[in-house]
Parts: sequence; C-alpha cells; structure tokens
Amino acid sequence: DTFDVERYGEPGFPHESRIYGDLLERVALEGSATYQLQAGQFLRLSEGIELFVLGPGERFIRGSRSDTNTNSLVLLLRYQEVTVLFTGDAELPTETRLLQEGWLEDIDVLKVAHHGSAHATTERFLQATTPEIAVISCGRNNNYGHPAPEAVERLEAFAEDGIFRTDEAGTIQLTTDGKSFWIAPIAPPDTEDSRPV
Repeated sequence: DTFDVERYGEPGFPHESRIYGDLLERVALEGSATYQLQAGQFLRLSEGIELFVLGPGERFIRGSRSDTNTNSLVLLLRYQEVTVLFTGDAELPTETRLLQEGWLEDIDVLKVAHHGSAHATTERFLQATTPEIAVISCGRNNNYGHPAPEAVERLEAFAEDGIFRTDEAGTIQLTTDGKSFWIAPIAPPDTEDSRPV
C-alpha cells in the first residue's frame, strides 16, 4: 500500500499462511515482476548500487527449528564503500551455512535477523561481519519478548556505533552517499534524533 513495487523477490519456500497468500495476490494484482532468488545471484539496482543474494542456498534447509525462517532471503546491499546486510528471519542453521560457504564479509550496517530473536546473531556470525551499526525491527511490547537480551548483549560487543530499535525509536531511516552513512530514527513526532556516523 505504501510503495510502488516494480520487482518482487522471494526465496520460493512454500508457506501456507494467510498473510503470505494475501501478499502473493497483491503482487499479482500490481503486476510486479517476480523472481525466486537464491545464493549466488546478483542484481544491479542502479548505477553503483548492487544487491547480492546470499541465501537461501540452492537446496532449502529442512528439519530446522523453523524451516520458513531458516530459508529467509539474506541480501547484501553494496553502494560504493557502504555495505548493508539484510538477514530476514534467518536463524542459526542459516548463519552456519553462510559461514561454511564463505558468503560473509565485513559490513557497515546489519539489519538484525528475526527481530533480535535468541535463535540468531551468534558470536561467530558477528565476528565474521563486524557490523558498526545494528538495526532491530520489532514491535513495542511484542508477545515474543524480542529482542532477546542475549542477542542484544552479543550485539553490544560489536556494534560500536550503536544499536537502533524500532520498538524504541519508531521507523529508522538509513541515508548514505556511498562513503558515509547516517541513521535517523523517526521517533514520536515531538522528538527527532538524527545521528551522523
């Protein structure tokens, strides 16, 4: 409802939820070009902006705690010197595969997996990516207790320039010129906090 979506990409993992069905109906209605993405693919979004698909792998992971989460899209966005890693709802088996297959690299910004769940963002994963900033998307007072205190504690040891949470700040905006980047929490209307990093 908010964005004009020209291209829609997904892992293609079968999911029977009503929300997913509604999403596919909306994508079809809008006529967005649809792609099933897997590790190794890469898209040039515009001049200098590249999107690398790191997950899911060629074969879906089966028998995990949550196969739907484990087979989330994992995307690395690179714009000149700035890199942002989007991890979807990926969990430990996803991180293990990424580490084993050598897909991870130093990044600037990490969109933290699965709303800061305890089932992801391991120390090994953070050692491989060394994010300067972490962004956690989670609802205020959510029923799952996200983000998990242990995940936040692990992030605090790595994200030297800060952890930004939507349950505390509202919508979070990242702006970059390809060399520097800025995080701006768009907080309740009476407060603004824009922090260059």
